[in-house]
Amino acid sequence: MATFEKGPGWVGQKVLLRKPGANDDPETVGEVWLDPSGKIATGLKDMLKSWETEGIVGRGANGRLYPKDGQKFLDELPYMYKSAYLWAEPATPSPKR
Repeated sequence: MATFEKGPGWVGQKVLLRKPGANDDPETVGEVWLDPSGKIATGLKDMLKSWETEGIVGRGANGRLYPKDGQKFLDELPYMYKSAYLWAEPATPSPKR
């Protein structure tokens, strides 16, 4: 069974936060990615500040995660943001395994 402890997780290295746009075309609200050092980076400064203090809770087995958790945090964003009004998705399709 493959693990990704030292490589990208299932979402890759970038996640898009999206919302419904005109004509049912999704609009990108922002991007969240891993910088070369493995830290979370984003242009969404207010969200980043909130994530750094409050964290996110995705799947129960992983508990509360913070941007300092790097890839694990990025992999949980699609589980945290999954409403019809704001959702997270990998920037590129996941590779087939």
